[in-house]
Amino acid sequence: MTVVITACGGGDVSLGRPAIKVDDLIRRSAPMAGDDAKVCPVPYDVNAAAKAAGIGGSAAPADTTPVTVTNSDSADAGSFLKSVAPAVEIECFYEIGATEVKTALLVTSKANSAFDGLLPTVVAWSDSRLSEVRGLAAGQASVKPGDVVTVPSGKAAIDKLEVPGGDGALVVVFDPAEGFSTAQLTKLTDTLATQVR
Repeated sequence: MTVVITACGGGDVSLGRPAIKVDDLIRRSAPMAGDDAKVCPVPYDVNAAAKAAGIGGSAAPADTTPVTVTNSDSADAGSFLKSVAPAVEIECFYEIGATEVKTALLVTSKANSAFDGLLPTVVAWSDSRLSEVRGLAAGQASVKPGDVVTVPSGKAAIDKLEVPGGDGALVVVFDPAEGFSTAQLTKLTDTLATQVR
């Protein structure tokens, strides 16, 4: 099993990657918990990120369920999210032309847990098998904030985030992925990760 790791900033705050505080993110996203929110609590500038990645077109929130927020106190929080509490998972979907850009952000209070927690999302969104991506979780301790990891199929990218006393990661997927390069996905993911506050 091979994963591709690309260093894109190294997690240095001076390079535009501020450390993320779990409690702050939970507090800001709490009013949007559930799947009825229309505005992503993370201030992504998808248009700027797409431009940086060499992707044309304008981005807009997806028409159907553009935002889903689940924190460790939510009634529908799973056992994993509760086990790394306080924690929050935020999914925000966008459209660029006929392509959907899916983002899933997981921020936890347990070190080296975010990749593991996002594996089901990676598998579902990238049409991968669990055996193909299990190495992401196994190797997460060696991944530094700012490193972008792509799954073998190239259909999903994960960027590790700086979370003092915990862990965080951002998954980005194109749906459909045809017409986009792994380099574009990596750059888009890295740029969006710098916007997480």
